[in-house]
Amino acid sequence: MGQITGKDNRVPTVEECNDAFGGDYMTESQVNEAISNATANFLSSSDFTMAWGSTSGYIKFPNGFMIQAGYGGRNTTDRQSLSFYTPFPSRCVAVVTNGERSEDGANGYNYVYNVTRYGFEVSWDKSPGYYIAVGY
Repeated sequence: MGQITGKDNRVPTVEECNDAFGGDYMTESQVNEAISNATANFLSSSDFTMAWGSTSGYIKFPNGFMIQAGYGGRNTTDRQSLSFYTPFPSRCVAVVTNGERSEDGANGYNYVYNVTRYGFEVSWDKSPGYYIAVGY
């Protein structure tokens, strides 16, 4: 058996491994082509469902996992309700939110309450804000 040595103390290429073992293995370009062919039709745009409005939308993956994102609310620190673009089929598992400000906020907080598959309540630091939610 030959010794595998790459040039300049690096990982050897596929061709160098083939040379070292005297085998008739796939070249690096053949390996890349095989991977490309095997994954070419793994997922296509028809496998996804998505819709976007003016301030929110979603993408649903083939396995049911969904990501929703949006912008909304009003300029207040009061708790307010926001609805998702579309309800999650089973449940929303997380919501991350961030208020939009053009200057320092008065309190520096963003809170999410009562997350359901239909929406959530949020309290921003006197501003509308952005959210991203994940679920299934």
